[in-house]
Amino acid sequence: MSRQRCLWHAHRRWPADIAVLEKYHNAHRNCNQLINEYEARREAAVVNSGNLGKFYHFVNKRLHCKSGVGDSMILKVTEL
Repeated sequence: MSRQRCLWHAHRRWPADIAVLEKYHNAHRNCNQLINEYEARREAAVVNSGNLGKFYHFVNKRLHCKSGVGDSMILKVTEL
């Protein structure tokens, strides 16, 4: 990410330099690819762990509502 930031500042200083812009685009693509691969490995580790509590914790952190997935599952079980 620091390389990407450095290249962006260089592009802002010399906007006519196409080589710097191309290096920035390559660094940006590489950074995004590495981030996506990291997130996929984290998700796979949670799923492959077999720990249901870890899975619910992982999913609930990404939900924007206050009641989580596990809460609605508990309510459905208690209603039966």
